[in-house]
Amino acid sequence: MKDKEKITISKYLALIILPIFMLAVCAPLLSAQDNQVKKVLVLHSYHHGLSWDDAIDRGIESVFEKSDLDIETQFEYMDTKRIYDPGYLDQLYKIYKYKFRNRRVNGIISTDNNALNFLLKHSNELFPQTPVVFCGVNNFKDVMLKDRSLYTGTVEAIDIRETLDMALKLHPKTKRFVFYGDNSPTYLANKTILGRIIPDYESSIDFIFKDNFNIREITEHIRKLPSNSLIFLISTIRDEQGQLLSFERSAEMMAAVSSAPIYGCWDFFLGHGIVGGKLISGFSQGETAAHIALTILNG
Repeated sequence: MKDKEKITISKYLALIILPIFMLAVCAPLLSAQDNQVKKVLVLHSYHHGLSWDDAIDRGIESVFEKSDLDIETQFEYMDTKRIYDPGYLDQLYKIYKYKFRNRRVNGIISTDNNALNFLLKHSNELFPQTPVVFCGVNNFKDVMLKDRSLYTGTVEAIDIRETLDMALKLHPKTKRFVFYGDNSPTYLANKTILGRIIPDYESSIDFIFKDNFNIREITEHIRKLPSNSLIFLISTIRDEQGQLLSFERSAEMMAAVSSAPIYGCWDFFLGHGIVGGKLISGFSQGETAAHIALTILNG
């Protein structure tokens, strides 16, 4: 074999061997990268022990537990059902900025409006370039995500109209719907939805709102309701000291003194005194958000 041919063959062998060598070296690294723990932050607007948040957690975990990915989930609770003002939100921002200063997450699941709004305001500083999947958001509008390409999710689109129509069909003599609430963001959002619906019914039905009534005032008011009334639950209720009552407990206390049927839009009220309604499931909200998050974590 001529020297020139030997040199040419050597070059070809080098070109073949080098990629094989690189593959042998890199393959374990690529595999390790695929098997890295994926860190997901779940940022709740409310608190652990609230049936809505607990149901969302169960929905998220039911999906992640079946995934082939190794997912480490961290739950943070903003507690904004019990305290919600600009000073508190500013303190939360400072706490999270310190807490996550040397930590990175691969994705965030936010629940309900307060957490989403908080992230829309602060995520660039707290969690730069991190995708956010939201759920449980009331009164969603596309403009909320303007220039936010890393945000996606599922909305909490309660069907108040369909529940009203069902209630009226079951109770055709109804003359008034009564709503109690605590001026929380959820109550105000649902009241806005009702504002768009009321004109279609107001010729024959009265809509009565009792804002910021505590449970004692509510039960006293319920006892005096005429027989042709219906009660519609769209919010949390507080006790005489201003402390939040659980959804289940507030419904039970109202049902105990009411001769008027009670309707709602969430499944956590079911079995606690309501007749029914077209019900939203927190579990399904969390389940759907987790599926979206998995799609993102898988690239």
